[in-house]
Amino acid sequence: MLKRVIEETGCEVDWVREGADAFARIAANEGHYDVLITDHDMPDYSGLGLVSKLRDTGYSGHIIVFSARLTEADREVYRSLAVDHILDKPASFKVLVEAVRAIVERTVV
Repeated sequence: MLKRVIEETGCEVDWVREGADAFARIAANEGHYDVLITDHDMPDYSGLGLVSKLRDTGYSGHIIVFSARLTEADREVYRSLAVDHILDKPASFKVLVEAVRAIVERTVV
C-alpha cells in the first residue's frame, strides 16, 4: 500500500522486505536511489544496522526511518547517522509522502 501511495506522487519505488536485500540493491546501484525509507524492526538487519552499514560504506543518500518502536537511544543513534526524518508509526501516509517531497524538493533546487 505504501509503495502505491508514493508511486502516485510520481516517484519510482523499489520495495524489499529485508535489510540485507536493501543493502545489496543500494550497494549494487550506487547513486540510483535518492531516498531510503526503512523500518527499525526488520528481518536480518534492523533499520539501525542497515543505516549504519550504508553510512560505513559511504552512502550519503537521504534516509527516512518510519517505525513504531524506537527508544530515545535509537533516535540518538539515527540522528548521529544523519537520517533526514524519523517518523513514528502510526502516521498517515500523507505525513510520509510530505517527508519524501521535502527531500526531493531540497535536492532538486
